[in-house]
Amino acid sequence: MRRGSVSEQLVLWDIDGTLLNADGVGRDLYDVVFVQLFGRSIDAFAPMAGRTDRAIILETLTMAGVDEPRRYVDPFIAGLTAQAPSVREMVAIRGRALPGASEVLRGLQGRAHQSVLTGNIRPVAEVKLAAVGLADGLDLCIGAYGDDHEIRAELVPVARRRAAAVHGKSPAEFDGGATVVIGDTPLDIEAALASGARAVGVATGGDEPVHAIALRCQVRIEPLRRTYSDAEATGLIDLFGPRERWATTQRTFLWQHCTAMVPGFTGNTTVALPLDCTYDFEVAAAKYLHALRDGTLPLQFLFSGTIFVKSERGFSVQQVPWDCEYRYDMPVTVWRELIAQHYPNAGWVRLSHETIAALAGYKSEHGMLDLEDAVTSLLVANRETAR
Repeated sequence: MRRGSVSEQLVLWDIDGTLLNADGVGRDLYDVVFVQLFGRSIDAFAPMAGRTDRAIILETLTMAGVDEPRRYVDPFIAGLTAQAPSVREMVAIRGRALPGASEVLRGLQGRAHQSVLTGNIRPVAEVKLAAVGLADGLDLCIGAYGDDHEIRAELVPVARRRAAAVHGKSPAEFDGGATVVIGDTPLDIEAALASGARAVGVATGGDEPVHAIALRCQVRIEPLRRTYSDAEATGLIDLFGPRERWATTQRTFLWQHCTAMVPGFTGNTTVALPLDCTYDFEVAAAKYLHALRDGTLPLQFLFSGTIFVKSERGFSVQQVPWDCEYRYDMPVTVWRELIAQHYPNAGWVRLSHETIAALAGYKSEHGMLDLEDAVTSLLVANRETAR
């Protein structure tokens, strides 16, 4: 048979967002296992879209402040495996095969070796596919899974070796364009290109007109994603303590919740998401931002909300997929310039009524012009006393 013919193709499908929508079952599963291992719920999840379970677990444990998190990756995977039967039940109720998935799998039967390249561990991948009726069209023995390797790009060689062993071929026969990786995230495409495979991106936008989206977003700050100068570290003592304690005190924390009403569109659209910026030093995010001198602000956006779709059958309501998330490194200068515009050469400090009255009395007694003079005088007196 001529090399490169259709029957020699290895087609590897991503699962979540490409073949099916599991409606957030993955996050629920992680929380169940985390409670079993550590007796508390997860404060924040690592980004999941396009990543392997090994990578997600390790980062989630790190963010949660677990000591020696790599030690717990395999026990966590064992916990996920034990929960696989319940995953099938949840996906059967909440999940769905995406439009066209079943048809395209049937269309390629007998024309290519079809399996999966997924971030899910194998037991969870199998039950998700079975729950929505997609397992029969795939040879899951030759796939690659989230428990095979931490890095998604390394899964392509794993699938090639397994396909070669099952079909009595050399792994080299699936090199290059003989392997096709199909997925919906940039990491799917990167994995294909890094291994010389063909890449097919699946657009997540649909053809049905969207009437509106009531969009919600949780914006979080991930302090572990950047380094800090000594001056910045001094400004962060109130939040994280001294630098030597940061391994346990620096965790992802909430900046704010924001919302936006997205007007109707078809396919794709762009909308502004307004973020409120405060200079209130009682707010942790304001303290963090004030301490940064340069570089970037490491942000994580976790999207949710309700999608209103109008079709020939009338209106339907869907939820924004649970894995819609994004990371962005915002230049610190953006925040500093905004604050300088609204608080030129000044800041804002919240004080109790009693403290303000005491400062006003001190100002009057000493014939000072304003409260800033009163505060400055008290600071000078305090430094002299400390000597």
